[in-house]
Amino acid sequence: MTNLTDFLDEELSTKQQNQNIEQKIEQKLKEYNYLISKEYAKYLVELESSSKQIKTITISEAKKTPFLVNLEVQVKKVYLMQEKNKGTEKFITQRLLVADKTGEEILVAFDENAKKINQKIIAKDLIRIGPVRYTNNEFRLINKGDFFIIQKAPLQKDLVENSKGNFEGIIKKIYPQKEYNTKNSEKKFMQVFDLLMDKKLVKCVYWDIPQKISSELKEGMQIRIENGIVKNAQIQLNFNSRIVYEQKEKNPYILKSFEIKNKKLILYTDSKQIELSLDQALNIFDLVNIPQDVNIENALKIKLSHLIGNKFFLD
Repeated sequence: MTNLTDFLDEELSTKQQNQNIEQKIEQKLKEYNYLISKEYAKYLVELESSSKQIKTITISEAKKTPFLVNLEVQVKKVYLMQEKNKGTEKFITQRLLVADKTGEEILVAFDENAKKINQKIIAKDLIRIGPVRYTNNEFRLINKGDFFIIQKAPLQKDLVENSKGNFEGIIKKIYPQKEYNTKNSEKKFMQVFDLLMDKKLVKCVYWDIPQKISSELKEGMQIRIENGIVKNAQIQLNFNSRIVYEQKEKNPYILKSFEIKNKKLILYTDSKQIELSLDQALNIFDLVNIPQDVNIENALKIKLSHLIGNKFFLD
């Protein structure tokens, strides 16, 4: 039973957060003597807020905050990656159903992030993902957001006849594609390859394999299979199955200090000095969409001043 006091406190807290944001926007307008638009002021406030250390919180908390956050969640389902049109622009979306102890929700990634997720994540992976923002009844991963697999989905070790599960191994041999006819006399292609699983060589048969996946499979590649079915001591894959590639971990840097000199950003980290062009820096630190009248160097200084002492990654 919902406690009325708790409900009112929650509602009041949300209103206070929104009021605080409006106050910060008003302060930013005053700072610029009202020579900038309210939209531009809001952008600067969001830029400063997102540059601060981003918290990892639960799904239920994340749905109530207007700020960017990180999530630690289990993937319940990976939907089909889709290509969509908006006017003359094309973009790619990848939806996940994610859950934690407080609930479940749809999370959407776009373009390059969508492709990476589609190639790396399977159902039941435990992941850390962010920064995300809750909007229009779904979480959205920002363009320079990232994800890390904290714990891989459980794997099936034994080939139990007619069982379905996730499998992992190294591709040892790929055979030429074969053409076959469906019951409706439709021509399809199948791909057969040998997978080394825990010192055991297993033949895998992917029925109606998408051509893109077939072209990307290479001998020596570490892969994971989602929803493989064991039949006749083989692992069979169909339209409900997926293949993803082994996650490559990135090494983080800790930012000690920085300077901008001669149109270059110089980062001093715990392990080495890194020099970037301003365009590279805008991409890496998620500032590619700043308005044209925003000073690039100032935007970078605001962002990086809050990152000193924290970890960051380079693509």
